[in-house]
Amino acid sequence: MQAEGIADNPVLAGSNWENSITVEGRENKPGEDTMSYINAVSPGYFGTLGIRIESGRVFRESDTAARPKVVVVNESFAEHYFGRQSAVGRRIGRGGDPGTRTDMEIIGVVNDTSYEDLQQKAPRQVFLCAAQAYEFDTTVYLKVNGDARSVLASARRLVHEMEPKAPIMNMKTMEHQLEESLVTERMIASLSAGFSALATSLSILGLYGVMAYMVTQRAREIGIRMAFGALSGSVVWLLMREVVLIVAIGIAVALPLAFGLGRLVRSELFGIQPADPASLVLPVLLLTAIALLAGFIPARRAASSDPLHVLRYE
Repeated sequence: MQAEGIADNPVLAGSNWENSITVEGRENKPGEDTMSYINAVSPGYFGTLGIRIESGRVFRESDTAARPKVVVVNESFAEHYFGRQSAVGRRIGRGGDPGTRTDMEIIGVVNDTSYEDLQQKAPRQVFLCAAQAYEFDTTVYLKVNGDARSVLASARRLVHEMEPKAPIMNMKTMEHQLEESLVTERMIASLSAGFSALATSLSILGLYGVMAYMVTQRAREIGIRMAFGALSGSVVWLLMREVVLIVAIGIAVALPLAFGLGRLVRSELFGIQPADPASLVLPVLLLTAIALLAGFIPARRAASSDPLHVLRYE
């Protein structure tokens, strides 16, 4: 085991602990959002979860209930309340009412991290020292080498040996927790992919049908051109020009709509931006290739037909 830490509130579990905050020497304005997310953690919590120290320090074993109260805040909290000034050494209190005791000293600032879920913008966070705060629940984090599942089994066995009646619930890896936090988004993504595939299939069938109908309507024109010695390549291009025009108009209309609608679904995206180049360019290239192929097949078939047969049929 490389490191261990405990927290009152688990991350990415859809739960939260919020509290109004008062900063010493700063009066909260009417209607101001004074809420920050709170968590009570142990000294090893930050190193176990890979949270960086930006300034000051994090908790030590010497920060006990008998010592002055200390807290660690994240960058969003420090920037909101102190701007470019250092937050280390400033005092805050839990509560937003006038007269709230500011009896907690900020000893460090850490980088912003997700709290409730991955879609949420990193909120203002205040970390209380677990040894100085009342704990309603305890979540233990372990940073290990090797297979995490075998370590979980060993940890369960060890706790049972130490205290047989101690309840142990929801043992899982962070990867599993991450998967659980994204289950709704994955379901929406799967449904969207299915509907997109259906829409693409219908578009292909529709385009092929339109092109086949267009060729049928121009069969006499094609027969006359071929009878007068027009090359099959020129006839194919004559028909394909309309396909290219349709595709170009479709792209010109679709791309601005994609950029606009992307802003509406920004909250449902994780790991990519609404205007992600790969997410826009690859579908455009795929649909363009499919559209050109759907137009080329009936055009090529028409150019290969016997002009006398076409004119006789007409």
